[in-house]
Amino acid sequence: IYFDMDFLYQKFLTYGDYAVVTILAHEWAHAAQFQLGQQELSIWTENQADCLCGAYTKAAKENRQSIRLDEGDIEEAEQLLFNIGSSHPDWASNGAHGSSNQRLNNFRKGLVYGLQSCFTK
Repeated sequence: IYFDMDFLYQKFLTYGDYAVVTILAHEWAHAAQFQLGQQELSIWTENQADCLCGAYTKAAKENRQSIRLDEGDIEEAEQLLFNIGSSHPDWASNGAHGSSNQRLNNFRKGLVYGLQSCFTK
């Protein structure tokens, strides 16, 4: 996966440590999508990556991952995703990440319903 250390550091300073995990989980989700044959970025793959990030957080919350959630971590993820949502009128174009509400709702979908919920449209 690709990530920018300065970008991650800025998000860490702004939102907290779990914001960095959220960004990395989103990017790992894209790597998994690629392995599953989803070669194109689209609003669907972006929504799914946010959902998969939520599913990862659900697994961490249930102690099924090697990370521990601290108090406030889920809120850090939600604030990050909401605040980096697209407000541009063309948010639904290919390559866009989705609106603030879409990003937040897809994260919450994975957080509440888990991995399988991320594979239904």
